[in-house]
Amino acid sequence: MTQRIETPIACDLTQIPAAERMDHIENQLPTLFRAATEMKELDTGYALGFNKTAGIIPQIAQFVDNERLCCPFFSFVIDITPGDAPVWLRITGPDGVKELLGGMFAYLTNPPILIAGSHTSSHQ
Repeated sequence: MTQRIETPIACDLTQIPAAERMDHIENQLPTLFRAATEMKELDTGYALGFNKTAGIIPQIAQFVDNERLCCPFFSFVIDITPGDAPVWLRITGPDGVKELLGGMFAYLTNPPILIAGSHTSSHQ
């Protein structure tokens, strides 16, 4: 019988290389979250929609690359479809991740991104 080991919901920013850490916290996170034009609530997290502007896909990939180091409990899916459809970044995880993400989004976006089904201010 195999035993499933749960990854605790605890971020360890020291796992991001020191030369990149402050840029990730002070620039990458807020810039990426503010660039989102849509947010959808999922059962275990959120999906962020982005317009297909120059540089957005590498920006998303860099965010995922750093976050997977410091927050190994997150699961990521980047969905890129043909044409002008948005690029979607889904961030999910175990119980508690959705609440953690909601707090991060509220803190890092001003005005807050409109979460589908909520009555918060829209991101313009």
